[in-house]
Amino acid sequence: PKRVSYETLLKTFVQNHDATPSASVGRQYRAFVFTHNREQEQAALRILAELNRTGEYRGAPRPLAPGVRAASKFYTADEYHQRY
Repeated sequence: PKRVSYETLLKTFVQNHDATPSASVGRQYRAFVFTHNREQEQAALRILAELNRTGEYRGAPRPLAPGVRAASKFYTADEYHQRY
């Protein structure tokens, strides 16, 4: 928050990652926005709805459909996954 607003971060994610339904091939590849508090969750839902309404994202003809979930414990991947 000191360098980049949550809104800017989310819009940058959407502009650089195809989060539309056809990009979500299988559950393991579905895009998600993980939030750390209620304020972030509400902001994410608001911003995604706004981007879908205005079309101000990657330009795909499909609506954005990332899931919005509360962040849980983060597990670092095994070393052989680090250069994915």
